[in-house]
Amino acid sequence: MANDHSVLESYCNLTASPVYPYPSNLEQSASPVASDSETENETNNFDVPRHIAFICDGNSRWAELKSLPKSMGHAAGADRVINVISRLRQSQPQQPTSTGDKGNALKCQRVQYCTLFAFSTENWSRPASEIATIFTLIEKVAIQYQQHDAIRNGQIQIEVVGNLDDNRIPEGTRSELRKLQRDSQAACDKRRDQEIDNHDVLTVCLAINYGGRADILLAAKKLAQSIVSGEIPPAAINDEIEISSRLSTSSLPDPDLIIRTGGEKRLSNFLLWNAAYSELYFSDVLWPDFDEVALKDALVWYGKRNRRFGGRGRERNTLPK
Repeated sequence: MANDHSVLESYCNLTASPVYPYPSNLEQSASPVASDSETENETNNFDVPRHIAFICDGNSRWAELKSLPKSMGHAAGADRVINVISRLRQSQPQQPTSTGDKGNALKCQRVQYCTLFAFSTENWSRPASEIATIFTLIEKVAIQYQQHDAIRNGQIQIEVVGNLDDNRIPEGTRSELRKLQRDSQAACDKRRDQEIDNHDVLTVCLAINYGGRADILLAAKKLAQSIVSGEIPPAAINDEIEISSRLSTSSLPDPDLIIRTGGEKRLSNFLLWNAAYSELYFSDVLWPDFDEVALKDALVWYGKRNRRFGGRGRERNTLPK
């Protein structure tokens, strides 16, 4: 990346706030543990989720515990987003491989999709100053990521779900997010046109001004309009795919694993349609502290789950037919 200063440091400079001694490279902040190599082996022995979704909770509490303003917590949380994306890219270099005779699907050996809940439709109830801080940070991350080598080289594709047309979102934030999405898409398309192997592409989906109920409601409205216009027959209303194909998340597979940090144990209107068979992992770690060790713990936990999808006795973590 052209500018490797942390979002937290940059935000402190922008607001003339005192710089809190927080590491500029969050990857250095992962706490070493004796069982690290053992954990690495465990993640290698199991399938990893194709799609991980994060509810990034705990920024404000992190700041309060350190006697810092909430804005510093959100800045540290933005740094953690960048760090987690980097970790997912670095740790999953392999192509998906067939499970052979023991399974009827591909065994996923790398994370291909990552969705981050950045701002919900319910977050508008927060103080105006906090909302302004959040969108300032989102815009700053978008600008910073436009210069990232992985974006320019077509190795990360950015998707945005949620209502970006909402005029309450600052125009600069909307513009930079759309530019980031366009630039990443163009780089990925160029890579495909050059017939470069793209098995290592990580699709990062930012859920901004997003709510699961609103997404389902909008999809239902679109379906009703399609039936009224005669585009599809009324009987189509019985097909789940007619809803899922009209969701803002229609280009994404359902999440295999949803991780919520910060100790709360609920989905908070996140990916409600998509989470039907997701494994739900709740961590007490606050989002700015969700380091490499915490991520590995979640992946090991997921690898030991027996995903039956309503059936019985299926091989561990293989998809249904």
